[in-house]
Amino acid sequence: MKTSTLQLPGCVLHVCDTGDALADTCFAFEGPRGLVCLEAPAFLPDVEAWRATLAATGKPIVAVLTPYHVGGADLLGETWATARTVAALQPGGVIHGIVEGFKSAFHGDFLQPRPIVRVIPEGPLDCAGLRFVVRDAGYGFDLDLPAAKLTATHLFGADCHSLLLSRSAIDAAIAQCDTFEAGGTRLILSTHHLPEGGEVVPAKRAYLLRARALAETCTDGAAYVAALKAEFPTLGAEAYLQMSANALFRQ
Repeated sequence: MKTSTLQLPGCVLHVCDTGDALADTCFAFEGPRGLVCLEAPAFLPDVEAWRATLAATGKPIVAVLTPYHVGGADLLGETWATARTVAALQPGGVIHGIVEGFKSAFHGDFLQPRPIVRVIPEGPLDCAGLRFVVRDAGYGFDLDLPAAKLTATHLFGADCHSLLLSRSAIDAAIAQCDTFEAGGTRLILSTHHLPEGGEVVPAKRAYLLRARALAETCTDGAAYVAALKAEFPTLGAEAYLQMSANALFRQ
């Protein structure tokens, strides 16, 4: 696990690169009146190390916002999420299904989600002396910190293939890039990547446009994978590319 900090307008951003098997990244905003965590590590040793890092600030953890990665969050503090995340945690929901798979894959080492303590609405959220904006997205939510022109989302990573499980998901990802550019986003946080500057958005958008076009012209998943790898040979996260192909072409 590696940690780092970034000075933002009105707060310090703490970054936790877990280096775990899931490539999880989590964050904490250090505001005037405490810490607001965003997501949590999925394995106990990392939770304990992250908790010790945050304790060194001398400030309390006011809330743990958990759009997608709920397991382990309750060990940091009070968990907050929208109704969309709560629904995804229920049997039949997306997060529930993913967690069930992790139970067997990691033989009980993966921390199980606990019930969300506080359900929060979309819109402005004042916490620890900071003002955020909560926006429902996907099966969880995105988080903005307008003072820093920062947006936190689940998956971005301009140097990685995207997880695109439907054509509507591709359209949504392109629309997200348009929103970032229109809003002058300067910093993008995603929970499987280190922070990125807004300058990476055009490259991500170009990739997504090609992904959309190839989803229409390729005859099968193998052709789709081969074409995107040929056009974008340096991108990582090839597992996401294969998962996308399987979903898009129903393999």
